[in-house]
Amino acid sequence: MQSPQPDSTRQMPPPWRFATAVVLGLMIGLLPKESAICYLVAFCGLFLPVSLPIALVSAVIFSLLGPHLDSLTDPIGFWLLTQPWLSSLWQAVESTPGSAWLKLNNSVVVGSIAAAGILGVPTFFVANRCTRQIQALLAARPTDAVPSGPTFVTELE
Repeated sequence: MQSPQPDSTRQMPPPWRFATAVVLGLMIGLLPKESAICYLVAFCGLFLPVSLPIALVSAVIFSLLGPHLDSLTDPIGFWLLTQPWLSSLWQAVESTPGSAWLKLNNSVVVGSIAAAGILGVPTFFVANRCTRQIQALLAARPTDAVPSGPTFVTELE
């Protein structure tokens, strides 16, 4: 009896698609939901070649963590909003029509954007590495659960 061989022809999506989906979920999850930026990121994510189920699951997980991180993102956002070298940027943003929906005058929103941007890079590399390992395990799995053997034909009388 032969043991089933691993299927090396199985096509799997590139790992960066899953890693990008996790980063997209991180950004959606960490951003406060009262800002339109969260919804803009989610809308733009629909057009990216990423795994949407992975993005959705990671967004839910990071959304559970997001409110607990507000005490950390608030001082970061306050620091960014009060820097003199950024004052011209904040004035330009405030004078832009529709910017009130972005809530970029809120220190938690600005701090969350900064935290998501900073945490996005290591999250991408960790998710990419984990995806590669999972795909290697899946590629090494045999595809035939039942070994092929002789076929029996039965006749009904």
